[in-house]
Amino acid sequence: MCFTGQIQWNTLGGRFKFCLVESEDYLLELYRYIELNPVRAGMAREPSEYKWCSYQVNGLDKHSDLCTPYALYLNLGGSESDRQSTIGSYFIIM
Repeated sequence: MCFTGQIQWNTLGGRFKFCLVESEDYLLELYRYIELNPVRAGMAREPSEYKWCSYQVNGLDKHSDLCTPYALYLNLGGSESDRQSTIGSYFIIM
């Protein structure tokens, strides 16, 4: 269920809504949507090619001082290669 925010900030212009995310499946789907935005916009063929995307940290296990891997991603596999396999197969355009 989504609710329109009661407070509108000038920078947002009232365009955005906030949703309560109650399941990990839905959260993973939101992450997928965000990570694939550069691909849908034609800025990259796959999320790993877009260096300003958090996929670099979450999907490729690259270190960043600006981004912390999502706990949900870290739980997708016991090792780095397991996570990369799982995430790599999930983040494709369907």
